[in-house]
Parts: sequence; structure tokens; C-alpha cells
Amino acid sequence: MFTTRHDRVAGLGNPEGSQRALNMLFALRTIQEKTGKDLGATFLSGTTISNSLTELYLLFKYLRPNELERQNINTFDAWAAVFAKKTSDYEFSITNEIVQKERFRYFIKV
Repeated sequence: MFTTRHDRVAGLGNPEGSQRALNMLFALRTIQEKTGKDLGATFLSGTTISNSLTELYLLFKYLRPNELERQNINTFDAWAAVFAKKTSDYEFSITNEIVQKERFRYFIKV
């Protein structure tokens, strides 16, 4: 449910999303259109930020679409440019080799 030019960055998750996520987005938009505001829903989770950076972006997309629009943030890349920092570092691969990986490691302004 997001597009990005960061195709070689680790840890972004599945950009396709799921049918359940799309259904949730449609339901939230219906509620938000009725109220005319970013109101009507609350998400409660303790694991969102630890799972994937894109999940925090999607929370913004679901719950605060008008605020994202006001700030002219209409893609994950635009959001990441404001709220995340991408770095390269060495990590162990699945085969226990040391490889350089690029990923978003730090949140900014959160």
C-alpha cells in the first residue's frame, strides 16, 4: 500500500500490503469523510515501530491523511525524507557473512 524508490533498502516490508489493510483504509476513509476530519478511529499497538518503519508511515496515512496532505507528503519517500534517516552499516547475513546493508535506522521529528 505504498510505493518507494528505495528498492534496495532492507526492512521496508511488503509494499503491496494486504486485502485486509486495503479494506481497513476504505473503512477509515468512509468514517473520515462523514466527519470531515481525521477523526473516528484509534489504533492501539505496542509493536508498530519495532516491526517496520513503513508501518509508522501507514499509521499516518490511515489516521492523519489531512495532515499529510497539508504538509504535501503524499508518498512514503516524501514521509521518509522528513521523518527518517537512512544509513549503511555492516550486518550479518543469513549465511553468517558480514555484508553492508542500507536501511532506515533512525527516526527524526517523531
